[in-house]
Amino acid sequence: MKNILYISLMIVILYGCGRKNANYSAADAEATGKMSYMEESASADVGGEAGSNDISIEPKIIKSGHIVLETSDAAKTKALINKYIKQFGGWVSEETVSTYDGNVNYALTVRLPAKNFDDMLDSISKSGKNVDERFINSQDVTEEYIDVEARLKTKKELEARYLELIKKAGKVEEILSIEKEIGILRADIESIEGRLRYMKNAVAYSTLDIRYYVQSQTFGGKLVDAFKTGWHVILSILVFIVKAWAVITIVLLLIFIIIRIRRRCKAKRLNQ
Repeated sequence: MKNILYISLMIVILYGCGRKNANYSAADAEATGKMSYMEESASADVGGEAGSNDISIEPKIIKSGHIVLETSDAAKTKALINKYIKQFGGWVSEETVSTYDGNVNYALTVRLPAKNFDDMLDSISKSGKNVDERFINSQDVTEEYIDVEARLKTKKELEARYLELIKKAGKVEEILSIEKEIGILRADIESIEGRLRYMKNAVAYSTLDIRYYVQSQTFGGKLVDAFKTGWHVILSILVFIVKAWAVITIVLLLIFIIIRIRRRCKAKRLNQ
């Protein structure tokens, strides 16, 4: 009898332990499943963020430059420059010609597609006798460009909301208030759009200042020209004197008379 009770007790204990282990296993499986789901979600989020970070943003660069050339044939150099301007899709926005210290200087400002800037500059560099100066400036405006675009998008979305609200407004005061806000937003939007258009144009088209000159004389030539200029000045003075001889004669005569009168007056005073 005791043996039977002992065996029954052992069966009950073992059955209880088996139920407990089964419960623990189910709980562990559920917890493991939740953890796996959270890990997969986290991986998906990280993957999505990584994917968004991998999206490349095209740099927005404003490129400009200038070049100074010495040439022995201004007409030939000008023809080459005009050829390259046409070849690379550019146009002349300003052009001047001046003479200083015996040199004839030609200057022009060219606007052209940014993608052709480097090729244009390399071609121009080969158009003259010597390259005195060559300068390139690249300004990265990517951050400002993105910021302006984001601000414009936000302003337009807010304007759309106001336009929806004005349809639902029932009071005149509400309508006037919303219209005032829309007017302020519209002014901001137009200002931002103007800035964005300017930046797009500056990024799409580069500016190149080109100056070339003809050094016509050496130092000896300049010295000879200086003597010639001085001699021409002397001749000009002599010609002026000849042309104005009558006036000069009258002036000298007047001076002589005034001097004679003063001397006589002085002599009379001394005699008295």
